[in-house]
Amino acid sequence: MKNRLLLIFLMLFTLSVQSQEKIAQVTFDQTLIDYGTVEHGADGKKTFKFKNTGTAPLIFNRIYSSCGCTIPKKPEKPIQPGESSSIDVEYDTKRTGVFLKAITVNSNASNSNIILRIKGEVLPEVELDENGDPIENPEKKNLNISIIVIKINDSISLGIAYLICKNCSSFIKFVSLAQFKR
Repeated sequence: MKNRLLLIFLMLFTLSVQSQEKIAQVTFDQTLIDYGTVEHGADGKKTFKFKNTGTAPLIFNRIYSSCGCTIPKKPEKPIQPGESSSIDVEYDTKRTGVFLKAITVNSNASNSNIILRIKGEVLPEVELDENGDPIENPEKKNLNISIIVIKINDSISLGIAYLICKNCSSFIKFVSLAQFKR
C-alpha cells in the first residue's frame, strides 16, 4: 500500500513540475512576404513581425537565408514572454527576375525551426537614351530581322525568317519557315 501511495505521489509531483516548465513559443504574423513586382535597384527591405507567446524568454540562436542575395537580421536581445519584435530581411533588388527565397529561423522556442519565405519579381534595369529618357524596349533597337529565300526548283521556294540580336547572348533566333509555290 505504501508503495502505491509513493508511486502516485511521485507521478503527481512529476506532472506538476512538468506543467510549470517555462518554454518560449514564437508566433509570426506571416511566414511569407510577397514583394510583388519591384523596380531594379528598389528598396528590398521587408519585416517579419512576431510575438513570444510562450512563458520563457525567446532567444534566436541562428537566422540564415538560402543564398547571399537575402540578408536577415536577428534581434540581439532575448524577447520576453508577451513581447513582440521583428526580423528584418533585405533582398538584393539588383538581381533581375523572379525569386523565391527561404530564411531559416532557429531558436529556443518549442517550435525551434521555422522557415520564412520571400518571393517576388525584380524588373530589368531601365536603359536610358542619349537624352536621359527611358528606352521602352531596348532589345528592339538591337534586333535585325532577316529573310532568306531558298529556291528548291522552278515551282517551290523555301523562306526562312530569323532575328539577329546584336547585344544578346543568343544572337540568332529562328522565327518562321514557309514554303512558297509558284
